Amino acid sequence: MVFVKGSAPEAAVKNLSKDAVLHVLGVARISLKLVSFRTQNTKKFPGILNWNLPYEMLIVGVYDN
Repeated sequence: MVFVKGSAPEAAVKNLSKDAVLHVLGVARISLKLVSFRTQNTKKFPGILNWNLPYEMLIVGVYDN
């Protein structure tokens, strides 16, 4: 997960105690360039399509409990 510096979600996560829960809204970002590379190199790298999906979650909001 990615928290933008200076954002409300970042401030909320900084104030959490250990084992606390935070309900957030995230937007998935995926590397289409890497997905394309993988689909074009299946013979060179066997099993490449079984690797983890190249993505991250950009946290854009926090829900009140």
